[in-house]
Amino acid sequence: MPAKIKNLFSTLNYLSNSFIVAIALWLIIPIVTLAGFGLFSVIKHGYALQFAAVLLIFTLLLIIPLVIKKQKAKKKKHKAIGTEQYVSRDFVTPSPDWSNKEKEIWNSSKQEIEELLSSNNEWSNLDLHALKVAKTVSQQFGKKELEFTIPEGLKLLEEVGSRYRRTLKSIAPGVDVVKISHLKWIYDKNNKHGEKAAKLGKLGLNLFRVYRTVDPASAAMSELKSQVLSIFTDNLQQNLKQALLQEVVSVCIDLYSERFSIEDDNVMASEANSRDIENKAVPLEPLRVIIVGQAIVGKSSLINTLIGEFSAEVDALPTQSGVKTYSCKIDSKEELRLVYLPGLDGNKKTESLILTEMIEADLILWVLKANQSSKQLDSELYAKLNEFHSNSKNRSRKQAKIIGVVNQVDKLKPTSEWSPPYDLINPKSAKEKTIVAATEFNKGLFSFDQFIPLAIPEDKQHFGVDIIECLIMDSHNEGKNTQLNRQRHEAKGRDNTLKNQSKRLFKGGYTLLKNAI
Repeated sequence: MPAKIKNLFSTLNYLSNSFIVAIALWLIIPIVTLAGFGLFSVIKHGYALQFAAVLLIFTLLLIIPLVIKKQKAKKKKHKAIGTEQYVSRDFVTPSPDWSNKEKEIWNSSKQEIEELLSSNNEWSNLDLHALKVAKTVSQQFGKKELEFTIPEGLKLLEEVGSRYRRTLKSIAPGVDVVKISHLKWIYDKNNKHGEKAAKLGKLGLNLFRVYRTVDPASAAMSELKSQVLSIFTDNLQQNLKQALLQEVVSVCIDLYSERFSIEDDNVMASEANSRDIENKAVPLEPLRVIIVGQAIVGKSSLINTLIGEFSAEVDALPTQSGVKTYSCKIDSKEELRLVYLPGLDGNKKTESLILTEMIEADLILWVLKANQSSKQLDSELYAKLNEFHSNSKNRSRKQAKIIGVVNQVDKLKPTSEWSPPYDLINPKSAKEKTIVAATEFNKGLFSFDQFIPLAIPEDKQHFGVDIIECLIMDSHNEGKNTQLNRQRHEAKGRDNTLKNQSKRLFKGGYTLLKNAI
């Protein structure tokens, strides 16, 4: 029971935009005051008047700001009829396998929802708002309005209803108790006697307020309760409207990314997995960690070090393309593959091969030489990778996380000094400052997700290897989401092949002929 009460309080607090805190204070302050005076002292020593005065003062301190705020909102509403300021809140959680572009569409759509509800917040206009945001999402995917098949449209309606049902249960207490017949009865009565009932209700409320003035403290607290309840119900409706439109946006993103056109039995292992199996016979599809960089930047040293740390099988042989795959294990479980790629050398064929592998990677380690100022080959490849993901056809592809590895920092000036570990957060020595400067220089060239300085000298202490190991393991879940996104993308169109469509046509024709006979 205490847990249920706590959950109910948390839900009310969330829905009421923290006005429940004001209610709590309104209840707690009189109790604390009463405890201070003591019920016995109040009665015995005649402090009832003083207590009532203190209670009235605290009540007015709480009610006056709320009333002023509501009056200002009413004035603003009269100036712009039908408008109300909405604060955007997240009632729907973005899917973890959405691409960066899809997340941008999600954020911009939330802003549009806020503007639409601010201009017109009537329930009767929600269908128009839903069509508006759906159209905006389709345009950002480079598609025409309503550009989906009938099965996809039915799946859209089904998915919105299913998701909104779950959302309603989480944000609207008691929604599973209220029946449609109750709402219809209220609606019918309002249409039939709405105007007369409103006038009588207003007259009765005013008479009741006059009657309450006999007891000022009770009147003030009752007024506070009615004002707070009004604010609470307004916020609840606002949240329900936002939640519905956010569900529409979420489903539309999944629809226009063609996730709904994919049946579960069409999701298969990726093409990259097939190539890796040819290079190394492994039955599963672990995380694919790609090692990228120019020639002679230390990729081999890095992968050899990781092989030793991760207990990798080192009998893999390079293919004709120069790609070499190592199966690694973490905690005796097969978790990832280290894919070694040939170095960037200015050859367009090599660049195309590396770009293909990067697109199909779950995590990218981009090795950059610390004391090498020329990064033209890296810049050209990075520009082409960004160009690929910015293309409207690839907006649903989730880009793999990129960790920039600033290698060979031991060769930075002063070259004679090397005694790790180094404090790079508060650099003091000349070596520390040089390492930080080299890392910042590469940050200015590339907008990778992270940058890690590294040194793997043969006869000296290593630096940064343990951090890279931790980052690989910490990126495992995010990499799996990238992998799932890639599998879904490769599954697109499998069901729309000529062979499958011919089967459906033959089956449909046979059914029609059978019914006709």
